[in-house]
Amino acid sequence: MADRQLRHLNRFRVGALKGGEYCLRLEPFTLPEKKIRKMRPGDWIDLGETLPALEVAREGVRIASAYPTGEGIRLGAFETEPSDPVPPGKRVVLEARLTVLPAGQMRAGALIPLSRSVLERVYLYSAAGNYLAEARLIVHDGGYALRIEEMPHG
Repeated sequence: MADRQLRHLNRFRVGALKGGEYCLRLEPFTLPEKKIRKMRPGDWIDLGETLPALEVAREGVRIASAYPTGEGIRLGAFETEPSDPVPPGKRVVLEARLTVLPAGQMRAGALIPLSRSVLERVYLYSAAGNYLAEARLIVHDGGYALRIEEMPHG
């Protein structure tokens, strides 16, 4: 019960980011609009053979890389000219948010303690900030995927 409450609190926090807050996320990726509309709990989103990179974003824009360690994540160098992908055609940029990060620790090389469970649950949002689904990061024979666990109306 407590785990579920913490997940819902975390989902609320990553969904209600205030201006200037830092968010740990997977690197953004795109999906066709049609696939998003048909998405249901139990579906998989294949992420490929390599685990998507972790990064820190602020107001939806990548500002630094993040690297998992045994204790949490270590922050990379902060970027001076951040850029995010532009969706080609009828594709939607998805932001896979993990958790809000403490503003006071945002500096290159900082080690931010996090529970490993933070990396298991992913909250999918469109680049416009619309909540789409809660997913679980899974490993399979071909690499990595997000398995849709819950949807707002699914």
